[in-house]
Amino acid sequence: MTIGTLLTIEKLNPETEKRKTYRSKIIEKNEHYLFLSLLIDNETNSYRLMKISSNLLYVTVSRNSWKPGKRNYHKVG
Repeated sequence: MTIGTLLTIEKLNPETEKRKTYRSKIIEKNEHYLFLSLLIDNETNSYRLMKISSNLLYVTVSRNSWKPGKRNYHKVG
């Protein structure tokens, strides 16, 4: 992936089995977290910063969203 790459991120709530879809765009590449991206809520168009791991198994979303410090697992692609 390169800067400017567009992604679709899907978050699944395991309790309700409800899915929420986000748009994302890579805005920075860094050796510590590999990719920094904007995560855009498709319903509200609000956005947050998101870090994506090198193996794409998880993304970590900024502290003011979801649960602080928790790795949120997603389907990325």
